[in-house]
Amino acid sequence: MRNQKSSQTESVRRDSFRPSFGFTVIELLVVIAVIAVLASLLLPSLTGAKRAAENVQCKSNLHQILLGLQMYVDDVKSYPHWSSVNNPNLAPTRTPDDPTVWWFDAIEPYTRSRWTDGLYRCPAYTGVTADFDRYSNLTASGSYGYNWIGCKPFDMRPLGSPPLGLGPIQLPRVHVTESMVMAPSDMIAIGDANLFWSGPKSSTPLPPPYDSQVRSAVELDVVVAHSLLLRLYSGQDYSAIAKANQRRHGGRYNVAFCDGHVTMEKPERLFENSESSMRHWNIDHEAHLEDTVGW
Repeated sequence: MRNQKSSQTESVRRDSFRPSFGFTVIELLVVIAVIAVLASLLLPSLTGAKRAAENVQCKSNLHQILLGLQMYVDDVKSYPHWSSVNNPNLAPTRTPDDPTVWWFDAIEPYTRSRWTDGLYRCPAYTGVTADFDRYSNLTASGSYGYNWIGCKPFDMRPLGSPPLGLGPIQLPRVHVTESMVMAPSDMIAIGDANLFWSGPKSSTPLPPPYDSQVRSAVELDVVVAHSLLLRLYSGQDYSAIAKANQRRHGGRYNVAFCDGHVTMEKPERLFENSESSMRHWNIDHEAHLEDTVGW
């Protein structure tokens, strides 16, 4: 009995002196700290890789859209209007026999994509994508825009002035042909649509159900892009637009030119009132700086 008790005592002693393989609190904190440091080192690289991938996809989208536009021009012998209706008076009320045809509708047979399909969605755009019905005066909202205006809207230019952009809607109808574009390699065709406040901050509220979507987007500090590519209006909130653009492509814009190439441009090259900036908005490759006074 005594020997048995002694062996049990020795066994208990040996067990009490066995090393523990669990982590102490300090060791766990050290491991967590190391993981946090590694994550902080890797996160910028991962973010940069994601932004680069989004940029590649965006440029690919623009290239495919531009190919569709070029095929349309080859067949129709002119660029599509930003919007077209059968009614020569551009009546505000559409009928089933008189729908609005947007530029992206016109090239749909060539792109095989609708406005809400993936081709027209920049992966870095977090705003609202909405395709309004064809019987309203409201334009769609989304990632990309068409340079139909040039450096200034036609209704802000002298009556009878020739078109500056690719797809004017002025009366009488003016069709821009390929030969009218003086410098295709420096003429903007399609690009990241500029961002504008919409919903509560807009003087033109959107119809249901898009109004609630846009209100939610604005509350989340996201501004909305439209299906037209415009120079910045002076009345816009530049700080909010700049902030939204920083989240999109690091403050830059992807732009497709009439000759087929796609580049990333700084906002200064697109929007400053200088000759070099203004020329590539206009089919005659002239700056038309006089048209920017008061705009």
